[in-house]
Amino acid sequence: YRVSPSRLDAVVDSFLADYKQYGLSTLSLGDMGNMVNSDFRLNEDLLIDRQQARVIILDQVQKMARDAKLAIMADGVNAFVLPWVDHIVNMPMESSNLKIEDAEVPFYQIAVHGLVPYAGFPANNAPDLRRYLLKCVEYGANPYFLWAYHVPAHLNDAGVKALYNTVYGRWLPEALSFYEGINAALQDIQAQPITNHERLQNEVYCTTYADGTKIITNYRDVSVSIGGVTVDAKSYKVVKEGRT
Repeated sequence: YRVSPSRLDAVVDSFLADYKQYGLSTLSLGDMGNMVNSDFRLNEDLLIDRQQARVIILDQVQKMARDAKLAIMADGVNAFVLPWVDHIVNMPMESSNLKIEDAEVPFYQIAVHGLVPYAGFPANNAPDLRRYLLKCVEYGANPYFLWAYHVPAHLNDAGVKALYNTVYGRWLPEALSFYEGINAALQDIQAQPITNHERLQNEVYCTTYADGTKIITNYRDVSVSIGGVTVDAKSYKVVKEGRT
């Protein structure tokens, strides 16, 4: 169900009045950060097109972030909302894989890295966790897991198939190892802009940051040597000022 943009102001005000009673300083938006819905009423005075809806949504996000002083996490995030969010999840991490496309270029990550922390889709929904880790390292993305307390069998009749693999107790050890692997690569460059991204070989990429740090990511099943630097199969190497 979608709420008409004309009702959004009242809905947000009512929500914030209740929410502040919990004393929380953070808020995760649903689709407000990535969807802009019109309301095509027959009465032209009530009609709201996408540009009008954009202004209304922006006003509400500003209200939450600036006036209510909430740290905002949002899904995907449209550009006009970006200045008001503190964390992004479900950022696109791959292309649409259309046959006309030759390569993937992380334009969004290059524009945002060092300004707003971000993550892709939940790691526990990835078909290949190692490849997912390498993609996070290549794109400078944070780890992100979607967990639940109870066994997903409780949701069998709820139509929530995305939660099939979310029992947190089963994931904690692997999630810790996953975090440590990403942190080893990215901990010193989280505030650094990405200045270059290039494909060195098939399935081998280099991401360069403003301080000169380079991360070479190798998705291949064999090790590769590039410029005197050897990167193991399905691994990465951090190169800093002549050191690896």
